[in-house]
Amino acid sequence: MRFLLVTQTFFRMDVKAGVTFNSSKRKLAQSVFFDVQNVTNNKNVFAQRYNPLTNTVNTAYQIGLFPNFVYKIQF
Repeated sequence: MRFLLVTQTFFRMDVKAGVTFNSSKRKLAQSVFFDVQNVTNNKNVFAQRYNPLTNTVNTAYQIGLFPNFVYKIQF
């Protein structure tokens, strides 16, 4: 018997905002970013595994709303 399961459509919207400061004297650039991944907090399927012992499908989901702060220095 074959295993076939159709999942929901994947949807994720990310938002990123930031600013970069350049210094010509020091030949240095500094960047600050704030990033929010999966703004809609949609429950997307990451993986599905069939368990032959229980005859069920186990589903793992991706992380929901995830804020991220980045500070980057380039020289």
